Amino acid sequence: MPKVSEKARVDDEPIERHLALPYPWQQSFWSRLVDQYHGGKTPHALLLSGPVGIGKRQLALSFSHLLLCASPKDGQACGECKSCLLNQAHTHPDLNIAEPEPGAKTIKVDQVRAVIDFLGNTAQQGGRKVVLLGPVEAMQEGASNALLKSLEEPAGQTHLLLYTHQLSLVLPTIRSRCQRVDLPVPSTALTQPWLETMVGEEAAELLEAASFSPLEALALATGERQQEQQDVMQYLRTAVLEGASSIMVAEKLMKFEPLLVIEEVIRVLQLAIKDAVLSESSVVESSVVESSVVESSVVASERGTLAQRGTIAQGNTLNIRYLIASSIQSAGSQPLYRFLDKLVVNKRALLSGANPNKQLLIEELFMDLSAAQRLALKKQTQIASIAGNLE
Repeated sequence: MPKVSEKARVDDEPIERHLALPYPWQQSFWSRLVDQYHGGKTPHALLLSGPVGIGKRQLALSFSHLLLCASPKDGQACGECKSCLLNQAHTHPDLNIAEPEPGAKTIKVDQVRAVIDFLGNTAQQGGRKVVLLGPVEAMQEGASNALLKSLEEPAGQTHLLLYTHQLSLVLPTIRSRCQRVDLPVPSTALTQPWLETMVGEEAAELLEAASFSPLEALALATGERQQEQQDVMQYLRTAVLEGASSIMVAEKLMKFEPLLVIEEVIRVLQLAIKDAVLSESSVVESSVVESSVVESSVVASERGTLAQRGTIAQGNTLNIRYLIASSIQSAGSQPLYRFLDKLVVNKRALLSGANPNKQLLIEELFMDLSAAQRLALKKQTQIASIAGNLE
């Protein structure tokens, strides 16, 4: 794996810059924000929404630097005025960044109260005041309620730049008081060339492993996140492909945060569903044709589908995906969709601050996965048996 020269963090903004600039895939959104700025129509509150790893925080930080710059040039902060120099040093007194503290998952009430006090004071540089806050869903309930007044009664020359990874977890009262900018997963035509400048030929593979989120792909390239993902995928492999007990798998996964485990399983299921929909002829049919009444779909997936689709990706993700995709095509997707819905519910609970019993949660999830997979395999075997009797 190539080394990445710039410091990376496993969150929405891994690259630390001296003065923030939008990423190449954000130019259309950036142009809209700049047009509003030049037209004097910048909203009091912006809410940037989209999945993790696409640069929402970076876009918000870039816009905060533009808003605070005394002499913008060509739609960007000039990098030379006093405000820009303060931003480069991360010491601008009129920029307040409210995010979970190191090691914490939530934005506390005290942090939001500090934001409210900040908004009530006079700008020290005589211009605008900007708050960058996120992820919004990380705010404790009391913190969300405290923020509402600032959104309802904005002070002059103040701007709140919010970002969220899970829009459905944001209070409707907060959503309704912000101008929303929805950021989708960007096109690989824009992200892959950018990533290739940092990691080389492995960019395409990393993007797929990261569900095409470029900053998550970059985090994988740094090693720590990649190793965690590979370890989780290995245990997922033992559960799905080798039939390991849910209790044994849960014990092995105890060293990981439940949110990481859930996100990895969601990622694989989503990719499998995509494979089942888009690759019916090349993936599923070859798996069904090569399987027999005796031969399991596991062997067919390993032997047939992977040979046609290429080498196994990181953490044996592809053969797990193709087994699940094969099950979806031959037996229907309802059991796995129900399981995916349950994963999403658990993810939302964890993001909202729930603290469940880690081992019991993972045991239950893998028991549900095994049950869904057994049902799909049973139907698949029945279909193969019927096909054999017709020959």
